[in-house]
Amino acid sequence: MKRKLFTLLVTLLVITTTAFANGVRIKNLYYYLFDKEKQTVIVTYESVVKNKTYEYNLGWSISSADIPESVKYKGTTYRVKSIGVNAFQGCTYLKSVTIPNSVTSIQYEAFENCIGLTSVTIPNSVKSIGREAFQGCTYLKSVTIGNSVTSIGTSAFWGCSSLTSVAIPNSVTSIEDYVFYKCSNLTYATIGNSVRSIGKSAFSGCSSLSSVTIPNSVTSIGDDAFYDCKKLTSVTIPNSVTNIGNRAFCGCKGLTSIEIPNSVTNIGNSAFSGCSSLTYIVIPNSVTNIENTAFSGCSSLTAVTIPNSVTNIGTYAFSSCKKLKSVTIPNSVTSIGNSAFSGCTDLSFVLIPNSVTSIGKDVFKDCPKIIILANNSIQISGVPSEQIIRVPEDQLIYYYPFSVFAKEYVEMGINEWQKKGEFERTADWQKRVNEQTRQEKINALISEVQDKYIAFHSKDIVVNPFLGKYDADNEVFAMKDAQYGTMYVAVPLDEAQYFKNNWSKKKLAPQMYMSGDEIKLSSLTISMPNGKQYTYRNTDAVTYNLAEMEYNFDPIEFDLPKSSASQPQQGQQNITTTKVKVGKSDVDTNIPSTKASNPNTFAIIFANEDYKNVASVPFAKNDGSIFQKYCQKTLGIPSSNIHYVENASFNDIRIQLAWLKDVCDAYDGKASVIVYYAGHGIPDEASKSAYLLPVDGDGRYVQSAYKIDEFYQKLGTMNAKSVTVFMDACFSGSKREDGMMASARGVAIKAKSGVPQGKMVVFSAAQGDETAYPNNDEGHGIFTYYLLKKLQETKGDVTLQDLGEYITTNVRQQSIVINGKSQTPCVTPSAEVGTEWQNWKLK
Repeated sequence: MKRKLFTLLVTLLVITTTAFANGVRIKNLYYYLFDKEKQTVIVTYESVVKNKTYEYNLGWSISSADIPESVKYKGTTYRVKSIGVNAFQGCTYLKSVTIPNSVTSIQYEAFENCIGLTSVTIPNSVKSIGREAFQGCTYLKSVTIGNSVTSIGTSAFWGCSSLTSVAIPNSVTSIEDYVFYKCSNLTYATIGNSVRSIGKSAFSGCSSLSSVTIPNSVTSIGDDAFYDCKKLTSVTIPNSVTNIGNRAFCGCKGLTSIEIPNSVTNIGNSAFSGCSSLTYIVIPNSVTNIENTAFSGCSSLTAVTIPNSVTNIGTYAFSSCKKLKSVTIPNSVTSIGNSAFSGCTDLSFVLIPNSVTSIGKDVFKDCPKIIILANNSIQISGVPSEQIIRVPEDQLIYYYPFSVFAKEYVEMGINEWQKKGEFERTADWQKRVNEQTRQEKINALISEVQDKYIAFHSKDIVVNPFLGKYDADNEVFAMKDAQYGTMYVAVPLDEAQYFKNNWSKKKLAPQMYMSGDEIKLSSLTISMPNGKQYTYRNTDAVTYNLAEMEYNFDPIEFDLPKSSASQPQQGQQNITTTKVKVGKSDVDTNIPSTKASNPNTFAIIFANEDYKNVASVPFAKNDGSIFQKYCQKTLGIPSSNIHYVENASFNDIRIQLAWLKDVCDAYDGKASVIVYYAGHGIPDEASKSAYLLPVDGDGRYVQSAYKIDEFYQKLGTMNAKSVTVFMDACFSGSKREDGMMASARGVAIKAKSGVPQGKMVVFSAAQGDETAYPNNDEGHGIFTYYLLKKLQETKGDVTLQDLGEYITTNVRQQSIVINGKSQTPCVTPSAEVGTEWQNWKLK
């Protein structure tokens, strides 16, 4: 058709030079010619050689084109409705084009290889963009697609390597194959909510693409759809998607997490292969097969949940997942393909149930630490017999990860407990079983199941530290254990020599706790021959919390007796709540996770709430625990670098400062330090000096407290790059919730706030004789709430100056509104840092 059309045009021009006199002339040599039947504009090139006229569809030196809405031909005006096939193909000097509102379609290859074109606005009149329409437009930076476009053809923007963003309007119903293939600078894509399918290689090779939200209209993600999108960090897949094609996210090295909805029935071959930053994935129970190489090369993957719906694990499905530590294969699986877990060098637990009847070759090749736990007789090639343990059926559950074991234990316990007894009165049952008592029962079962799990595995627990150096200034010994690392134990100076000399005669009593699926050391009691005992406590220990786990509890229901005139009718109770809210504040539940990495930042968090001799500090533990989460998730501080100390004693404070000093010395001035304190402060009535009050201290005696000047002096003399201190405490002698802490003291005292030293900045919650108040609605100290709020809003990317101004302004205003009292935070830098602190960031 193209040849026939151009033959017609050539013939007309040769016969008469006036037939297209009303065409639009560009630089005297180039024309828009018009096909009246199709009402299509064609750009042609005219050259006069030896008195003969030739035409070519080249137009390579056109620099701008203003396409008319209409063309006159033999006295008749025609509206231009289409930009024809190859119309501007190869116009390498074309920099701009104006497409009129009369155009309804851009046909295939219309602007192909227009490498000088930098921007295009496609008007709302256009309904279709043909295949390869803008392919090879390598300098095209921006495209505005009108909201009437319903289809974007195959390879329409292939190789537009300068394109940085694109918004696909809601009118588009499908993104065809290769549409944005190799758009290497595309960083952001918005997909309209009418798109039903994302075609093969649609965004493949978009190596700068960082995030994509797929709308609920999409049912299929095609093969190679996001292949090699190296900077893609997050993808939201909606419940409408049923198919994830082969290699759909293969090579997405920046992808850290992805949630696959239950609507997905198929995950294609190599769908997530090479996603080397992916740490965790849950395969939905709608999937029946894990295809070949589906997660191969996910070298950061530490855990995977395989549902009971899966019957087959394909060849190389999890090969080279080097950090994968444990896998539980459900009873539904019947076959495991060749090399399925080959190269999983950290794999130490695999449970293979009786249902598995076929295991391929080299399934666990290069897994030197592998322990196969099985209760069947199937043979496994390539694994030494001593590494295979056959477990009795009644013990099998103890070899599951603790989260699986605990969930099943708690569910069974609750479902049995909440049944109405045959000989139990209805009123008694209603009193015994309700939301509050059920949560209490859950907590008791969690404690019980933890003890059972630890007791079963206690035979494998060995704690045998060797004694390190003694810090005479802080009266602390360091102990080093191969498995549990460095530990610190307080030993008085006059007992230190005996402690060291009799170390070989010690007796150790470890106490363990669950942290996630790991058994960790909670405390270690050291008994010496003279009968004295010394205790190391892992103040970073947090008991495994199942509160966010979704249980499958049976509802609380029973058949009531028929009502009578004397007995008011009771409605059926049907308590089905399966989630316990961890925090009631927005800053507790929407903690931003970032890719920040701060391996050289170390934090100590003191959360003193439950005092022995004075009033408690409301919400102090919530303050500290949530700040800990922000340190880890938002600021990117490794969990091993954070010491969370709940209800710190005097010795706890000394031990943590000793640890911090060792860290700063080891990092030789390259470590940054964050210290957070929520709790009581007290003044010395005589000297007006300020003190931190440990939970074992007494507000009447400063001798039981830690002087703030000494605290700052120890931090300031550490060999640190920077020290940032957050003090959600006041030093006036008042309580957080108002009133005085000690009954003997009737008035607040204006204490000295302490002088920061070294490379230190201190954020204080209140000044002078003010009180650091709580925000009861948010469950936090008001100072801490706005500290967390700013970290949440900025994802941690905020200077200390901006952070200080935000906290000071909001606390000052809201304290009056909420508490009716003034509270004025302040930021105090040391003299050494001058004004440079203003540009420091925690992240």
